Amino acid sequence: MNHTIVTELSANIRGLARVALSGKWPTAVLTMLTATLLVAVPAGIIERMMEGQSASESFLINLVSILIGGPVALGTCFFLLRLFRNQEISVGILFTGFDYFIKAALLRLVTSILILLWTLLFIVPGIIAAIRYSQAFYILADHPDKDIMECIEDSKYLMQGNKWKFFCLNISFIGWAILASIPAGLGWLLLIPYIGTAQTAFYEMVTGSLRPRLQEGDYNYES
Repeated sequence: MNHTIVTELSANIRGLARVALSGKWPTAVLTMLTATLLVAVPAGIIERMMEGQSASESFLINLVSILIGGPVALGTCFFLLRLFRNQEISVGILFTGFDYFIKAALLRLVTSILILLWTLLFIVPGIIAAIRYSQAFYILADHPDKDIMECIEDSKYLMQGNKWKFFCLNISFIGWAILASIPAGLGWLLLIPYIGTAQTAFYEMVTGSLRPRLQEGDYNYES
């Protein structure tokens, strides 16, 4: 797998995301909303039914995060990669993640455990671990034949020298997040696909799939 150190400004990566989303915002918003509801609704039902039984409630919510959240995360990556690569998209692509149910659930389980173990040491190592494994679901979506440990190891490899850039990219959305929360929180419907598409652009850069047209001196990229 190719490994590229990303040096592009966060503002330019966000710009690539906006270009990719042009004309596709409605489908992207509906897909991200569906993904959120697929995980949040079962968790909400469990919370209501198990009120007062904190141990059982926590266990079941975590189980939902693994069994549903894993395939949904994978399906989201399938969708975002197709969107960014200007391929045909639909909400239905989200459910493709369930075709790889066992792999997706196991990947969510293993990465969650690894992040938790690092977080037990201190919050900063936990954040670094989350960034280190951030590309695992993209890798599985791009290479469904890989096993979960390959995806984890490949993510660690890709993020060597790129963790700070990825952190800065995500932090650069703080201002947008504040603005999104003002109109009754509805702005989050636009912000979530925006962030997801920017992270997809980052993945395409870190794998070397996108290369700057340096001779043009602009911010366009070619595959």
